[in-house]
Amino acid sequence: MTKTMDATHFENLGGAKLSDMTKNMAAAQFADLGAAKLVDMTKTMDASNFENLGGAKLVDMTKTMDATSFESLGGAKLADMTKTMDATHFENLGGAKLVDMTKNMGAAQFQDLGGAKMVDMTKTMDATHFENLGGSKVADMTKTMELKEFADLGGSKIADMAKTMGSEEYSQLGSTRVRDMAVTMQPGDLQGVGKGALEAITKELPSEGISSLGSDRVEVMVKGVDVTTIKEVGTAKLGNMMDVMKVDQIGELDAGKKSEILKSSGANFLKLKPAEGTEATETATSEIEWPDPEKIVEKPEFESLAKELETEAKSLLDNTVSAQALAALSRMRI
Repeated sequence: MTKTMDATHFENLGGAKLSDMTKNMAAAQFADLGAAKLVDMTKTMDASNFENLGGAKLVDMTKTMDATSFESLGGAKLADMTKTMDATHFENLGGAKLVDMTKNMGAAQFQDLGGAKMVDMTKTMDATHFENLGGSKVADMTKTMELKEFADLGGSKIADMAKTMGSEEYSQLGSTRVRDMAVTMQPGDLQGVGKGALEAITKELPSEGISSLGSDRVEVMVKGVDVTTIKEVGTAKLGNMMDVMKVDQIGELDAGKKSEILKSSGANFLKLKPAEGTEATETATSEIEWPDPEKIVEKPEFESLAKELETEAKSLLDNTVSAQALAALSRMRI
């Protein structure tokens, strides 16, 4: 019966009637009808009709369709179909089919679906699927999620998503969401996102709340980015990052990076005199009691002596700056 009908006939019947008809069909019948016929039927239905059919029936219909079918249906219709499905249905469809559907949806549809639904969809996808979707689409998906959804997905999945995005996408996500992604990832996950993504994450992080990342994640960032990124993160953020890192972690940084951290913190030449009895054993700054910077630093007149001190400053920074000194200096605004 249905084989003899076309799009006009389906439209004439209406979505409710088609929904009732479709309820009595199974996967074999859908496959027999073919993708093109199912698309014509589906176009006539709306969200309430899909809800009437139920997620399992929609999965059987969707399995018969391909990327061309989804493109013909459009994002709004696909979102209405997706609302009826749950995590089990998405798993049944498989990541590749979900990618074909997701490619045809935009930010508005993802917002309509909501973070919880996006999590259920995302759990079925892997790194290859995210790469196929591309950074822009992954960013649109990520915008619907917050810390709770990131925690539900887990650090490994977040890392797979993070790999696909660049500086433009992270800028769109905003600093708070980027921090929530970073907090969800373990240090090993962060190491695996690649240098480009790691640099974009580091630049986009908010200056406040760095402590929530913990010293090991911050260490991965500082060690994984290049000197140019160190210059670009800003004095306040850099100081906060150094404050979170432990002394031994700072001590392991190469001389060039230590030098740039000092320069970016505004310290062009400093002679350090740590307070008597100060033992730097746990963290770089937050757990170490340092005296007032004016009491531990002899600060020459920079403008008049800058040229004379340049050579000596470079030597000091490259060869004699200790981890404790670097930790103290990174907090100074001079």
